Amino acid sequence: MSFIPHQSVAFLGCAVFIIGLLAGRAVMSIGMILLMANAIINLQVSFIFNQFAKNKSALLFVGLFLLFGLSFFWSENTAYYSSRMQLMLPFL
Repeated sequence: MSFIPHQSVAFLGCAVFIIGLLAGRAVMSIGMILLMANAIINLQVSFIFNQFAKNKSALLFVGLFLLFGLSFFWSENTAYYSSRMQLMLPFL
């Protein structure tokens, strides 16, 4: 039995993050911190990880992020790359 409504907290974190895209980086950081805290205090981590590992489309999506991450080694404009990664990683 969980006393924390993880789906509601995750929805709130995503909403704050999206608002932060318009409002500013501080609000976006608050949304990211809320999402990370929700993930850390989740008690069913092993069950969720096993479900994630069985989902082929989710693994394909993670592969897309990994390819983008590996493109760092061929990037000449690292400032632009780091700003793109800062926006992209929370959606992972």
